[in-house]
Parts: sequence; C-alpha cells; structure tokens
Amino acid sequence: MGKKKQYRTDRVEKKDEFRRSKTEIHPKYVFERIGMLFGFLSVTHKPPKGKESEYQKLDRNPDSKDERAAYISKKAESDNIANFGARQKDMKLSDSDRQKVKAILRKNKKGK
Repeated sequence: MGKKKQYRTDRVEKKDEFRRSKTEIHPKYVFERIGMLFGFLSVTHKPPKGKESEYQKLDRNPDSKDERAAYISKKAESDNIANFGARQKDMKLSDSDRQKVKAILRKNKKGK
C-alpha cells in the first residue's frame, strides 16, 4: 500500500491575485493560502450604507476595463478554496494601491 499524502494546514503560501467568489458578485483580492483556505479582502464599487469606515478607497480600479471607483475592505477574511472561481488575470493593483493593501494587512496581523 502507498503512503497517504499529508497536507500541511499550517503552511502559509503568499498570493497576489484576484478571484471571483462563487457565492458573491464582487471579486476578492486573495493575499494568502493556508491549507484549504484563502485569506482575502473584498473589493466593491460602493461600500454598504453605514459601513463606509470599514472600506478604503483605491486610487485605481483593479479592473482595467472599469472606470468606476473601487473600495477594498479593511477587514481580512478567510474562506474555503472551493468557494472561489478561476484567477482573474485582467485584474491587478496599482503600485499606490498595493501600499494601501500592505498597510491594511499589517493592521490585521497586529489585531490577531
């Protein structure tokens, strides 16, 4: 009998990509993979009413085809990989927005 593959659930793999959620319309910025989970920040055109302080406005929309304003969540979340679709290759963060995201992720790490 062959050995069973062991999957490490504690290994963190850094990511820098956008993926569509299978349960929501808005794309997600995926920044890490831990086992069978993706760590992500939500991206939207307009924050929900009353929750504007929970979102940061981006300088440029990550979707190059879309000219509307974009906002990214200040709260990092995680979800099962099965709930995400394929990688969105046409979406990317600008350099100034990348610095904003790094600051958000640093604040999230301090809070844990």
